[in-house]
Amino acid sequence: MKECKECGKELEDKEFYKHVGNKDNLMSVCKSCIKIRRRQIKDNMSEEDVKRKSLLDKNYYEANKERISIDNKERYKFKKDNMTDEDIKTRNDNSKVYYEANKERIKKYNRDKTLQKKKKESDEEKQERIVMRNKYIKDYYQRNKELLNERSRLRYKNNKDKE
Repeated sequence: MKECKECGKELEDKEFYKHVGNKDNLMSVCKSCIKIRRRQIKDNMSEEDVKRKSLLDKNYYEANKERISIDNKERYKFKKDNMTDEDIKTRNDNSKVYYEANKERIKKYNRDKTLQKKKKESDEEKQERIVMRNKYIKDYYQRNKELLNERSRLRYKNNKDKE
């Protein structure tokens, strides 16, 4: 148990983010207070500041994409290896509760994604078919150029006599 320096509540250790610099390896302010502080900072940011921060974040990500990916994989592996059976059970229970509460929304989302994927595939196939058809027509005209020109002349000649 540890006391939050901001709200003064006595909370369990898991309610604090980790911080290697402190003796107990935990931050002095609880997660909920930090979230409130972050939300206040974000709300007070101007639109220009938000754009600037977004651009900086994108540039940093592009410059460090590989290292970030490796760090994320290592963090996930470390977290997964250090989970207790109780943590796993809690996570699974939370997932089940969330699924039961949002079952219809989740199913609709998955259906829509599947339909979009099928539609996208069919559009791609259609484009490919059109390209192949145009290529075939072009080749056909190249191979039968003289024959087609002769037919066109005959048709013109026959229709000219009728007028």
